[in-house]
Formats: sequence, C-alpha cells, structure tokens
Amino acid sequence: MKDIKGDLDSINNRLTKIEIKMESEVKDKLDLLCETQVDTNRRLDLLEKKMDELTEKVNQHDLKIKVIEGGKKNAENELGKAFWSLTGWTKRDDIWVYSRNI
Repeated sequence: MKDIKGDLDSINNRLTKIEIKMESEVKDKLDLLCETQVDTNRRLDLLEKKMDELTEKVNQHDLKIKVIEGGKKNAENELGKAFWSLTGWTKRDDIWVYSRNI
C-alpha cells in the first residue's frame, strides 16, 4: 500500500511540474501573440492614415487636372470654385468685380 501511495505522490509531483511548465510556455506565447497584435494594429493605423492623406492628395490633383483641362479657373463655374477653395482662397462677399470687353 505504501508503494502505491508513493507512486501516486510521485505521479502527482510530475503532473504538477508538467502543468507548471505548460502554463509558463503558454503564457509566454500568449504574451508574444498580444505584443504582435498590438504592433500590427499600430502599423495598420499608420497605413490607414497615410492612405487617407494620399486619397486627399489624389482628389485635389484630379480636381486641378479637370480645371486645367477645362481651360479656365473661372470663379463662377463649379470646378473653378472648388479649385480656388482647395488651394486656400476664400470667396469674398463684400466686394463686386465687373469687367468690360474692349
């Protein structure tokens, strides 16, 4: 009976050591996985920001090309208004401008 009890104690000790080792290994791997996910999310955020900036630049360039191809940057047509607005100009409502063909 003592032999069986001793064998059971030995098995329990080995099982406990195996459980501790497995918990340690799994914890380390989970920690690494979490760190990798955080880094991946950070990189994705950076790429999304760059993509948004590039999309805005492309939209501005498309508008400029349309205005140039249209031949006029007239403040009265819609493309002209958008062009001047995107390039930093603001429409003034406090003055009127008239011109006359000679």
